[in-house]
Amino acid sequence: LTRSSLAMLEGQYLDLEFETRLDVTTDEYMGMISRKTGALMSCAMEMGAIVGSGNREMTTAFAEAGWHLGNLFQIRDDVLGIWGEAATTGKPTGSDILRKKKTFPVVHAFEKGQGAAAATLRRVYQKDSLTQQDVEEVLEALEVSGARGEAEALAGRLGQQAIDALMVTEVGPEHMEEFEKVVSFLLRRER
Repeated sequence: LTRSSLAMLEGQYLDLEFETRLDVTTDEYMGMISRKTGALMSCAMEMGAIVGSGNREMTTAFAEAGWHLGNLFQIRDDVLGIWGEAATTGKPTGSDILRKKKTFPVVHAFEKGQGAAAATLRRVYQKDSLTQQDVEEVLEALEVSGARGEAEALAGRLGQQAIDALMVTEVGPEHMEEFEKVVSFLLRRER
């Protein structure tokens, strides 16, 4: 619990630090969320396995599954923070852009974007504060870069990795089915 708490604090620090940088890489971003959200879910699942089984192999598998699940949760949260419906999420569409958060779609677009889209991102994210017009320009640049599709594909891969981590254990088929439902819910959640 202490180890995971420290990792979450490190991840939160990095998340805030990234807001002032234009050079965040997807590898750095994944390292940040694995500390922040990945560590939280990993800890919860690992502790449950410790209490529920006491089996070292099971505990390790549950910790790994939780790590992937936490990363999936964060990637989906990033998608919702940009493209989520305001009436459902309670936040305006593009709210993470307005706050200049370096979410996965934005980091991906910075890293892979080219031409006018890349120039737009650099210009907008260098401003001290953003307007709704800036948000619209960033949304267009994200569209051109394929950032949403890449984020959704990554979330799908993380979900499968979470399932695969538990497949090597003696978790019964009825429990695996329930876990797969959790993964499916996280991939489709709208809040």
